[in-house]
Order: sequence, then structure tokens, then C-alpha cells
Amino acid sequence: MTVYQTPAFDRDSLPNSELTPALVDQGRQLFYPKFACQSCHIADFAKDKGYIGPALAGTGMRFNAACVYHWLKDPQALRPGAIEPNQHMSDDEAKALTGCRHRCKPRRKRPPLWSRVAVSRLATSACRSISRSLCR
Repeated sequence: MTVYQTPAFDRDSLPNSELTPALVDQGRQLFYPKFACQSCHIADFAKDKGYIGPALAGTGMRFNAACVYHWLKDPQALRPGAIEPNQHMSDDEAKALTGCRHRCKPRRKRPPLWSRVAVSRLATSACRSISRSLCR
């Protein structure tokens, strides 16, 4: 994993308390129609088809809000040569998109416990039968 750090901004400069539900909704409105982020990124695996940029599901678990905000404002300043274009967003737009991406958590469901136990038992019995056949 690559970690980008910069003294250009304070990582705690945008606390999560500022990312209100209204701001998240505003960010969703900007994500699809205005900036068309889904043309390069996948945020919802069911409907997005972008394959150029990284998947954005779980961004809030991987990056802090200040990092996402500053990346959206000027990606080239943080990582020269980045493919991400500078969209020349206003501060409010960048904050709304940060709220949208930072609050969205991946929607993966863990399989139920009974299926994990069944798979584990199946794998154990398969290994036993293979080792029995090899030891004959």
C-alpha cells in the first residue's frame, strides 16, 4: 500500500462532524450528474462502469476527510502526474463530495456463519479424503 503524506495541510483540518447528512446528499448530486465521477471510478458496483480510476467504495475507511478534500481540490498538487484531472471545484463542492465519499462505506455482507462453517467442514473432509487416498 502506498501512503501519501504532505505537510501542505493538517490531516485533522476537516473533522467528520462537519460532514453532515445534508452535505452527503449534496455530494451525491454532484458525483453523478455534474462531475460524472462514475465515468472513471466505480462507487456502486451494481451500476457504475468506470475502470480507469480506483474503486471508491470504502474511501472513508482508507483516507481521512482532509486528504480526500485536498485531493479533490487539486490532485496534481498532492501527486504530480496523477491521471485525476483538476475539476476546479469550489470549496463547497469539494467539501460535499468529500462528505459523500467519506461517509459511504462498502456494502459487502459477510456470508452467514452457517455457510462459513459448512465450507470449512467441507474443506476439512476433502483434505482428509485426499490424504487417505495418497497414504494407501
